[in-house]
Amino acid sequence: MLKVIKRMIMPIALCAAVLLSSAACTKGNTSSAAKKTVPENLTVDISGNVKGSPVVERSYTTLNAENNSLLDYNPNRGLRGIIEFYHFNYTDEEIEEHLQKDIDKFTKYTACSTYVLYLYPGDYLGKELPDEFFKTTQKIFDFLRENKIQVLLRFAYFDVNTFNKRTPTTDEIMTHINQLAENGIIKQNEDVIHVFQAGFIGKFGEWHSDEPRADRAKIVNAIIEKLLPDGVSLQLRNPRYREFISEENLKKVTLSFNDDAFFGIQNGTELGNQDYSRGLEPWEYQKNNAYNAPNDAELYFWTQFENDLGFYPDGYACILGAAEHHLTTLSANNGYLDKGPFKDGAMVRWKNQPVTEKWLKENGLGFSENWFKSAGGETVERNVFDYLRDYVGYRLSAQKLSVKKSGEGKIKAELTLQNHGISAAFNITSQLVILDKNGKEVAAAAAGNPAEWYTTDPTDYNNRKQLDHTVAAELELPEKSGEYRLALKLSSKGGAAARLDNKTDFSNGYNILHEFFIK
Repeated sequence: MLKVIKRMIMPIALCAAVLLSSAACTKGNTSSAAKKTVPENLTVDISGNVKGSPVVERSYTTLNAENNSLLDYNPNRGLRGIIEFYHFNYTDEEIEEHLQKDIDKFTKYTACSTYVLYLYPGDYLGKELPDEFFKTTQKIFDFLRENKIQVLLRFAYFDVNTFNKRTPTTDEIMTHINQLAENGIIKQNEDVIHVFQAGFIGKFGEWHSDEPRADRAKIVNAIIEKLLPDGVSLQLRNPRYREFISEENLKKVTLSFNDDAFFGIQNGTELGNQDYSRGLEPWEYQKNNAYNAPNDAELYFWTQFENDLGFYPDGYACILGAAEHHLTTLSANNGYLDKGPFKDGAMVRWKNQPVTEKWLKENGLGFSENWFKSAGGETVERNVFDYLRDYVGYRLSAQKLSVKKSGEGKIKAELTLQNHGISAAFNITSQLVILDKNGKEVAAAAAGNPAEWYTTDPTDYNNRKQLDHTVAAELELPEKSGEYRLALKLSSKGGAAARLDNKTDFSNGYNILHEFFIK
């Protein structure tokens, strides 16, 4: 790199200049294609004379199959786990042990950066929530924040193991909602809350099996008015439950959905799925209207497929259903870990269902250009499980970068990206930044809205043309001589960084797009 710099600056030794070199294009991105797109005249005179326009023009290559795991822990997407709390009288040490145990259950077998957090205040039926409840809950949020974990937050009162407990009355639920609102604990910790699930009602908080039947309208409108943080989506178990929300609240809330009995919808069955089958109004509504918020799903317990139905859910149908429902997250519990790791649950069986480029193209499904290729160019076999793991949610790749002089001591960077995932990137911020050699930000500017970076036209599901998204930012160049890097920073509200699907350096949460020298 130093030899390149010396050779280029010798003719203009008297000029203060910015040198942007392809040799410094980040570790791992040394493709000949990238080198060829970089012009020879890479010098910008800070005094105002432009030597070459554009200053930088380059393209990027996506990751090969063997490097796919580098994207496993991107936040707010993909396979997600579950964390459950039934009691709230733990010591600090016990809280941490409990959380770590639930997390390890999943990360031992598959990557999870996002979890559904179930809080079960069933011990306080007919009572007010005590101080210990709020202290423990805050400790939970603190742990999540420290570990950069995002959660889909759900309150529930009973599950399959506590089914014999009576269900709460509407007044009892409202007492707890009012307490939560008065305490402010939800809104104070919104940085770790990816989504707020309506919950509270029924078994698992899934709005079924509650007797006496709770007043759904009263509860869901109270959630919106009293608990829901600004900018956080409210997830409903079924799109038809939007009928319980007042017109006024519908105007101010962004709805998304959690299909907690998602299983591929085959043989026309609606078992356990509350009329959520393909072709019915809830399914079609989500398909056509839920692209603007994060959606979640989990399979119906796989054991019941065979016991009750005589089949397990077809993986190909699940891929198509996940795409139609714009899933951001999918439970790694049901069908994968619910009967022990690597037994013969549905998701494990999906590893024996191959996925090909031909099948994905025929069904209008996106995928990264090198996902089927090894570093040596050989074709790599892929399966249903691989696809859902890698493409549920977003999968962003840089396509090309252009940098031009925009004024005295300033540059304008334009970056074109693509998203090959089945949903946009929600609750992710995007910035173009300049870093010094120590990795410190010396300039930064917002660059686009990842929640709008759709794979294809979200208003027309049948139009499967891949979309390009170009973001631009003007950045002020540092006055000090030295080595610098232009980077894209993608991060969750809680600070977890997202990596691009590119052969570029990922340094301390920054996707390095280009390196340059100022002299």
